Amino acid sequence: MAERVQYYAMVLLLGPGDRDGPAGLARRRVRQNGVAVDEAIHRDLKWHPTGKIRAWERGDVAGDLIEISQEEAERIMVRFREQFGGEGTSDPRAPKARRRLRRPPGTATWPRRPGATRAAR
Repeated sequence: MAERVQYYAMVLLLGPGDRDGPAGLARRRVRQNGVAVDEAIHRDLKWHPTGKIRAWERGDVAGDLIEISQEEAERIMVRFREQFGGEGTSDPRAPKARRRLRRPPGTATWPRRPGATRAAR
């Protein structure tokens, strides 16, 4: 049995986006052993793990997922490449993906830079 992949267009209920111009793209890969792996495409145009498909199934998201074909997903990916840059982009001046800053695991606040002082109040 080969791996099955189902694609979903991520559509916002309060804002722009529909099947032809969704706000995001997600997929569920069901491996040969039956384990489902949910992923969403990020601005770096790579697939990252996500909980959005399961949250959508529970009704816990403020948007909708529309099941789409692989061909539709590929068309959306072409649009994202043009919009965010990356391989196959038609415009070399297209903005590149931005790296998101994250706090170190297990910390509640950002660490201070060496030599930084608190601002006087």
